Amino acid sequence: MEEGVINQVLASPLRTLFSDDQIVSSNSGSGNNWAVGYATYGASHGQAIEEALRIQAEQCDSLQAFFLLSSLGGGTGSGLGSFVIELLADCYPDVYRFSVPVCPSEDDDVVTSPYNTMLSLAKLIESADCVLPVENQALIDICNKISPAKSRDPNAQKANSSVTIIDSGTKPYGGLCAGTRKKLPFDEMNNIVANLILNVTASMRFEGSMNVDINDIVTNLVPFPQQKFLFSSMTPLTVSADRAQLKRPKTAQQLCKDCFYAVFETEIHNTIVSARLFRPGDRVAIAASGGKDSTVLAHTMKLLNERYNYGLDLVLLSIDEGIKGYRDDSLDTVKRNQVQYGLPLLIVSYEELYGWSMDKIVAQIGTKNNCTFCGVFRRQALDRGAARLKVDHIVTGHNADDVAETVLMNLFRGDFARLVRCTQITTRTLDSGSDDSPQYLAIPRSKPFKYTYEKEIVMYAYFKQLDYFSTECTYAVEAYRGHARVFLKDLEKVRPSAVMDIVHSGEAFGEVYASLPEDKQGTKVKKQGVCERCGYIASNKLCKACVLLETLNKGRASVDISLT
Repeated sequence: MEEGVINQVLASPLRTLFSDDQIVSSNSGSGNNWAVGYATYGASHGQAIEEALRIQAEQCDSLQAFFLLSSLGGGTGSGLGSFVIELLADCYPDVYRFSVPVCPSEDDDVVTSPYNTMLSLAKLIESADCVLPVENQALIDICNKISPAKSRDPNAQKANSSVTIIDSGTKPYGGLCAGTRKKLPFDEMNNIVANLILNVTASMRFEGSMNVDINDIVTNLVPFPQQKFLFSSMTPLTVSADRAQLKRPKTAQQLCKDCFYAVFETEIHNTIVSARLFRPGDRVAIAASGGKDSTVLAHTMKLLNERYNYGLDLVLLSIDEGIKGYRDDSLDTVKRNQVQYGLPLLIVSYEELYGWSMDKIVAQIGTKNNCTFCGVFRRQALDRGAARLKVDHIVTGHNADDVAETVLMNLFRGDFARLVRCTQITTRTLDSGSDDSPQYLAIPRSKPFKYTYEKEIVMYAYFKQLDYFSTECTYAVEAYRGHARVFLKDLEKVRPSAVMDIVHSGEAFGEVYASLPEDKQGTKVKKQGVCERCGYIASNKLCKACVLLETLNKGRASVDISLT
């Protein structure tokens, strides 16, 4: 009834729930007096309230019930609420009347609250069909049990800013919070009551296979005419801070941030454990580019290593392709990540290994086939960097989208031999070292994000506020992979599970292909040897990198690739 309170509601995000012509208000409150609310306000505003109810009732196709929400401790909620429940019984005797009264707690400091509550309960017994009482102290206890860290630990509250705790001693609220210095989680308390009402009325508002409505509750009480007060229960219980804030692209689940973090991290941990990627004591190089994938990979690897005691020695390994305006900026991000995560960092450059940067290569050959040069050089640079770091394992940020794109590219080319390899979570440049091949070529290279959607990696990085570089490579515009990516994104719009479906299909293709007799397998990957010039893996006398370098070095001194 108080205009000040109503104006606050109408200025809040809830304003769209109310129509101006259905609001009845007065200039002053009832002074915590049931009699003022019932006799004074009831008499002066009864006709306006009845008219507002009539307009709403006539707009209903099938009026099932009235729900009255009121507080019994104050004067307006108790007194005027009693008047309204009587008015509904007189004007709509055949329509069930439900009431959700909020009862004051034992230590309520409003002197008249016991008086107000008893008189209100008498009217509810007379005129209501079903009462679902809610008690303030019970709501506080529930919130404290659900979120003990938030209610007791000030640091936990600081860490989770989405929880709203109102200092009732500084706010002009009456009833339980007037004149106290307690901090009460009003948003959480109200959220529990709101969910209770939503759940009770869900069968009335939405169609369902059970074909029940809210009136069944009252029908079941017919043998017990004086049994109007029901205890309500709800599971699972959540508070407002736990409400869904995002929708997972992978499963369409609606989750709060904390649940998303837990699911995201647990799935990666399960992938690592189920694939047995590491052994305790392994020295693992994280391929770090500064982008979202590698930044989230570094963050999660450090987090999971500490949480689950993997016993890994983690280091960062970055490749500098020499792309001005792109790689130099992303390497600045990697250097900040080094400080943030406290991990050693090694940067290996194309200029150092090959005598060429990608800027120089593009200046000579153009942008049409530059990704071929970059891919070959980068793969070899990772192996050589890993050898310098003397690591046992390399992890890369390739995600489910990357794997699905590679599957599509190999299918489009009809290259089933490489399709087998691209779906494996762990690969090696050589399956094992030999007397004439460097041992570093047998270092395993794994993809912990193999089953992780790219969109979820972006969401994780965004909500965690990780420091990453988001600009695309300036030379990748005409890359063949880009066409596969566009095709995949179009599929994902129609069927969100398309990414994972393609990954699993690629795995199934690989298993079938591997089981075929050799004469039925068609095109095979050539038997691998060692490059005569640099000692790297090769199908011919020279490895692919040395062949590409020969084309670049025409007219200038040759460049030899060496491990050091």
